[in-house]
Amino acid sequence: MLQLDIREAIQQPRSASKLINMPTFLLIGAGKSGTTSIYNYLRQHPDVYMPRIKEPLFFAFEGQRVNFCGPGDAEINARAVTTLQRYQDLFHEGVGRAALGEASVAYLYYPSAAERISRLLPDAKLIVVLRCPADRAYANYLHALRLGREPLGSFADALDAEPARIAAGWSHFYHYASKGWYYRQLSHWLKLFPREQILFNLYDDLEQNPAQLMRRIFSFIGVDPDHPISTEKKFNVSGQPTGIRIRNFVQRGSPMAQIVLPKQMRATLKNAILKCSLRQGYMPSAVRKELMNTYAPDISKLADLIERDLSGWFQQRRQQY
Repeated sequence: MLQLDIREAIQQPRSASKLINMPTFLLIGAGKSGTTSIYNYLRQHPDVYMPRIKEPLFFAFEGQRVNFCGPGDAEINARAVTTLQRYQDLFHEGVGRAALGEASVAYLYYPSAAERISRLLPDAKLIVVLRCPADRAYANYLHALRLGREPLGSFADALDAEPARIAAGWSHFYHYASKGWYYRQLSHWLKLFPREQILFNLYDDLEQNPAQLMRRIFSFIGVDPDHPISTEKKFNVSGQPTGIRIRNFVQRGSPMAQIVLPKQMRATLKNAILKCSLRQGYMPSAVRKELMNTYAPDISKLADLIERDLSGWFQQRRQQY
């Protein structure tokens, strides 16, 4: 009888009420939709705690050995937090804050993340920021170029290579087009969470009035929405990299700089040089049109789901990234 009781206890889902040092809200996606800026704005609020690791990816890969094999994927493999204890340790310094959160924007893409969150954090507030999927995919591609991780110099070629890359075990970072099926992804989340626990936002909201967007988010997660923060700086901005040799040298780092300069100063200098080496990028109009035609049915259903007008996503404009 005792053995049966133990076996039943092990099989029972873990209760969120028994877990300590766990987030009360999650910024779940989508990547390249201004989420790094929002993460940094959230960290300015005295009642909000966000770990220094922006994307621990715990709910995507809990209990797994993360072993992606794309260019630079070793960084994701090393960063991913896969044990509950390590994940809880991330929030230890935030005990006592009104709102604890993290921003792993791959969660939206992984159905298993939704399932794990519903099991461990059924009452968590979920924040979504959506960007036109074609524009998001291209910004993602430019980000990979900027980091020196994208070997293909053509966005169209990278899209063509995407299925083979996924099959070969490249990380979600390279799933440029696949991450854009928002209606399909959110439909799964809404099967597991009540609608009132999910705050839907658009990248356009951040671009047009970031202060207003942050007030909405602060109110949603239960902290003073009127606490003053600075939203002037944009973080993790995309762009077409120039000066490839300089960029690659900066990415690798200088042994002499590691000896002479403090770590924080090296990071600041590196970011400044990389930012200066970017110019505005433009997606080929034919590629954008083809992508948008593919996404159109999903976007139509998404507009109804989140009750927002998404017609602006289809405008043929010379979009800068």
